[in-house]
Amino acid sequence: MKKLAERHPSIFYAKEWDRYVVAGVPTGIREDFVYEFKSTVFSNSAKYKWRIDNSVLPVARTQANIYAGLFKRQRWVVEIFSCADLKLHGWEGEADYGDVERTLKEFKTAEEGGEILPPMCWKCESCKYRDHCKVKDKCKPSRRQGI
Repeated sequence: MKKLAERHPSIFYAKEWDRYVVAGVPTGIREDFVYEFKSTVFSNSAKYKWRIDNSVLPVARTQANIYAGLFKRQRWVVEIFSCADLKLHGWEGEADYGDVERTLKEFKTAEEGGEILPPMCWKCESCKYRDHCKVKDKCKPSRRQGI
């Protein structure tokens, strides 16, 4: 799968934030952007397009935006390869440093036992923590149940 991803240099990075250390390795990094590559078994067909747009992409975009914030880059680029239809889909955007801070604060709140937004129910089905989860009974149903 890595042969499909664009070739960019990468580097491990760790930065202190509050009482945590945020660490990561973007798929690639350039002078003005970070690059993140993901793959999915779902196609971009009408039946599964929402899966990419509402599940895979938001996670990849958030991860890329956090890397952009950590590495002080102006933009992020995300590519998602669909194994089902053998197509590469791409998105890019401006770094939102305020969103990086909000995301890290949400993590801290959850880690400290604060209010956790419930996930979509389908995520709970394969979660290794579901037997100990405090929010699984509050999960949000989705139109993709059973797919």
